[in-house]
Amino acid sequence: MTGKKMPPASGRATRVREEQRRQAYCRRSGFTLIELLIVIAIIALLAAILFPVFARARENARRISCVSNLKQMGLGVQMYVQDYDGAYPMMSSPSATTPRTRWADYIFPYVKSEELFICPSLDKKRLNDSNGGKKWAHNQNSFYGGYGYNYQYLGNSRFPWVARETVIQAPAETVAIADTSGAAPDQDSITQKAGVYTIDPPLTSGTLHGKPTGSGKASGF
Repeated sequence: MTGKKMPPASGRATRVREEQRRQAYCRRSGFTLIELLIVIAIIALLAAILFPVFARARENARRISCVSNLKQMGLGVQMYVQDYDGAYPMMSSPSATTPRTRWADYIFPYVKSEELFICPSLDKKRLNDSNGGKKWAHNQNSFYGGYGYNYQYLGNSRFPWVARETVIQAPAETVAIADTSGAAPDQDSITQKAGVYTIDPPLTSGTLHGKPTGSGKASGF
């Protein structure tokens, strides 16, 4: 009898078993639509739980950084007061002065850090002329913002006058520096006013020159 020889039965059985195993593996390695939807739902649930946690952690980190900045600026104010016979810094020099110096310029030599005067919550892209960012007297190419000085209590250049530490009746309750509305949306718009560099006490001054408070948060020194 002529023709091709038939492969042994054992060889055919082996190939069948291998094909069955390959098909079974392919079925096991895939996902059904239901399984895929379950995985997506689990991921979405975890994201909804974890994202707020991460956001709070970032805000806590900014808060800690802000408090550290305020503490160092407060120490700078104290050293300034010691060097100037108990007088606090002036809010700013007269507007006609070039370059104009402000309270931050007066205490800068004691802290020697420009970054210290930028609130961590402030969008640094807004630190420019068009958004009212304040230029340093020693570096006209650099801006700062987001912190304000209690000028009505400590040093108002409109009159002008500066307070001395001997007249501060409640030093533990008197805020010298705090983060301002420069670090948060303004009440009347959605823009940030990076140039806000003063804060006011709760009430206007006796001469009615006070402005609405610029303080945006409760932290301060």
